[in-house]
Amino acid sequence: MAEVRDEVRDDATKAQAYAACTGMISTIDNVLDDSNDFFKTATKQEKKDRIMRTAGYLEQQAGMSDWGSEDFTAINAAVAKAKAYTV
Repeated sequence: MAEVRDEVRDDATKAQAYAACTGMISTIDNVLDDSNDFFKTATKQEKKDRIMRTAGYLEQQAGMSDWGSEDFTAINAAVAKAKAYTV
């Protein structure tokens, strides 16, 4: 996980960030799924670059210190999947 950052966000901002994170799980899944049209024509390196940008954002968000009871299990799994993808 990324370094914990101390920042205080309001509940609406945290809810929006968490929704964005959970939505980004599908970005990683879709980039890696060759059976759909999303990113289908991309090279392996382009796919790796895309999912690692997404994973970086997810790690940055997960590293925030102001989360409450949000469950990051699926988010952390998506980051792990992105990191495991090899070119």
